[in-house]
Amino acid sequence: MVVLPIDVPKAAVAPLAARLGGFSFVYDDGGETGSEQTWQAGGRIVMAHTRLAAGRSLWGLFLVLPLVVGPSTILRGEPSAVPAAPAPVTLATFDVDATPPVGAAMAYGPAVKAADLQLRCRGVVIQGAGDSIVLCAIDWIGVGNAAHDAFRAGLAEAAGTTPARVAVHALHQHDAPHADFTAEKLLAAMGVNDHPRFDGDFHREVIARAAAAIKDALPKAKPVTHAGFGRAEVA
Repeated sequence: MVVLPIDVPKAAVAPLAARLGGFSFVYDDGGETGSEQTWQAGGRIVMAHTRLAAGRSLWGLFLVLPLVVGPSTILRGEPSAVPAAPAPVTLATFDVDATPPVGAAMAYGPAVKAADLQLRCRGVVIQGAGDSIVLCAIDWIGVGNAAHDAFRAGLAEAAGTTPARVAVHALHQHDAPHADFTAEKLLAAMGVNDHPRFDGDFHREVIARAAAAIKDALPKAKPVTHAGFGRAEVA
């Protein structure tokens, strides 16, 4: 007896049953090809076997089965792999106010007419294959050192991703705040309390706002259907 272990749906070799006379197929339910009920019962073929008479050749089986179930399936006894559909790409947007209150220290002086500044922190969350990607732009002169780390960590947690997949970009307006929690810590350690430029309370508040906005935006994500590219000369 020659036994070939395979694992394929019955429907894959049903049309060949008449051609492969003398061969029997064993199913996961224990039945063989002789029963019409077995063909209709569903399940999978797990073994093909035959008793060789004198002069009988197996070439027919070896040549035909690979065309139906694939050579790797026969050799390894594994089901044929069905390519998975690519994960859909979706995009969620967020936008929060990043304008400091009147009197707050900015890069070169206190905020006087904060309502006129209209500074924003906005970005997108891209979801698809792998962890989400967060792209964020903020209308501040800079986000450095530990503040940059805190920004990325806060947005990553909100988006369910890792800080390595979060990019925070400061657009560098000079009439804007400068966040640097490392400088804040060093100044506090030296007892310097008259340099409010690096007071991080408001900066942390903006991080919390952006994180909350991301959580609110994720359920409203839209599918991405097109990608566009542009180019322009800078005078």
